[in-house]
Amino acid sequence: QIQKNTGALEMSMDSIGRPELFLAHLEYLCAGLESSSRHLHCLSVWQLGVLVAKVVAKNDSLVTVSHLRLASVSDVLLLSSAAVMHEDLAGNLEITAEELAQGREEVKQRERLQQPSTLTSRAPRITSRRGTPELQSTADSSKLLRPFALRDYWLARG
Repeated sequence: QIQKNTGALEMSMDSIGRPELFLAHLEYLCAGLESSSRHLHCLSVWQLGVLVAKVVAKNDSLVTVSHLRLASVSDVLLLSSAAVMHEDLAGNLEITAEELAQGREEVKQRERLQQPSTLTSRAPRITSRRGTPELQSTADSSKLLRPFALRDYWLARG
């Protein structure tokens, strides 16, 4: 149960400002802490993130992201019960039909952008060993089209 605090320590839109920007700064802070192997300090930072997302932003998706970040930090610290608890608190992470359709559309758009056009292509030509000219591919096909989102990571992890 979250109690309302009125006074100098009140958390509101006036005291926080832009909660999305505040949470982005928290993520930047945790990235620095994790790079210096101070994962334990990230626990309290992400708990503050959950509080800001719930009370100030009132955004369920930000709460979910904060819980998933807490779960990943707990997993690194080998706190398996805490990691499971935060995964449960994050809620259902199944992809909806709209998100699936949007993802497929993004993949199609990126594939269209990666295909070399014969009219507008000014890519340098290289010759193969047989002496036939070939277009140099600007996109490496072995690379992923987009990096995994944190939600996709947890879905793949099971």
